Amino acid sequence: MIHPLGSPSAHAWTDTDPTPQIKLALQSAMAAFIDNASDADGGFRYIDRASGAVRTAYPGSMHPKIIPLGHDYFLCIEMLDATGAVKLVDFLLRQTAAGWLVVDVIIDRRDLVKKALASVG
Repeated sequence: MIHPLGSPSAHAWTDTDPTPQIKLALQSAMAAFIDNASDADGGFRYIDRASGAVRTAYPGSMHPKIIPLGHDYFLCIEMLDATGAVKLVDFLLRQTAAGWLVVDVIIDRRDLVKKALASVG
């Protein structure tokens, strides 16, 4: 099968994929994380992994895909930088006693997400 991120994957969609209630909880947790981590103007500051520079991106559109990674899930959103360039942002969420929490944020490193997915395949 072709994986939703565009590469072959051993993961087959099964009945263990998230229920509508879990999908809603994941999306709500991600939205709350973005709101809580953003500044008053809605800017989400992050460190560019290539340059080490602090950058700001602004929420754009959310993708409909929720991709399992073991017991965790990747959710993706498009963000825009100050020039309007699209940044692909992948949030890794994990269920904890406190609810669904964002445990990693990967910005413009889809190759890394693909490697993570392949590692659990």
